[in-house]
Amino acid sequence: MPQGVRVTTFISHNKEEKNQARSLAVALAEQGESVWFDEWNVRPGESLTGGIEQGLDQSDTFVILWSESAAQSNWVGTEIRAYLRRRVDDSSLRCLLYTSGRCRRYAVCRSR
Repeated sequence: MPQGVRVTTFISHNKEEKNQARSLAVALAEQGESVWFDEWNVRPGESLTGGIEQGLDQSDTFVILWSESAAQSNWVGTEIRAYLRRRVDDSSLRCLLYTSGRCRRYAVCRSR
């Protein structure tokens, strides 16, 4: 992703929700939203961790595709904590929770 490009929506998901995440990314892009989606923004050979960090830093909306597999995912948990840490300093940042199936909601997201 080019330096300084503003991404408005970061989609956090577990690999088991990849198709659902892709469909959401496409739908948002078709509506004119700038979307950070791992398949689109991290090229082969690039640092996945660095790409995720950059995407999180440049986004103002964080969408979590929440499921039992996401609840068990270290990656998703790390992305949530990183974004919520930013949100402590900037209350204009948004966190949207999309649940899939029956699972417990992430407690911090319920507060708003």
